[in-house]
Amino acid sequence: MGFSNPNYTGRNYGGDVEQRSIGVQLNIPIYSGGLTSSQVREAYARLSQSEQRRESLRRQVVENTRNLHRAVNTDVEQVQARKQSIISNQSALEATEIGYQVGTRNIVDVLDAQRQLYASVRDYNNTRYDYILDNLRLKQAAGTLSPGDLQDLSRYLKADYNPDKDFLPPDLATAAQ
Repeated sequence: MGFSNPNYTGRNYGGDVEQRSIGVQLNIPIYSGGLTSSQVREAYARLSQSEQRRESLRRQVVENTRNLHRAVNTDVEQVQARKQSIISNQSALEATEIGYQVGTRNIVDVLDAQRQLYASVRDYNNTRYDYILDNLRLKQAAGTLSPGDLQDLSRYLKADYNPDKDFLPPDLATAAQ
């Protein structure tokens, strides 16, 4: 904006001259070499990229949740199978011990049967552990994990519970207590 002073002391030729001027400068970039349109395209591209990332994450969460659901169902079946394996190995050990007593089996057979029983107990406990973790992960992925779930787990772990004592031979079950 400009202004000119009429009382200017410079030379005046021929009398009173009054001069005033006002100026306004306004800059509006209507089209600035494609900059505005390229910035708009860039913003749309970033929006599209964000939407694609969100959709990818959503699909990943859905897939992860489905996989965990399948894992929990598989774990339940495996726990039952491992439990049955313990019962079978316990029966095999008892039969081997009877065979040893009557002379048809040797001590190596008895030790092998005991090893099989303990391996099945170990596998059973590992499968139960997997079930507990997969169940907690599923609840977390589904958004239903609550402090109550963790408190239940804590009570379960703190309880005077020995899963091996039900499946150990009587002499070892007494020692485990």
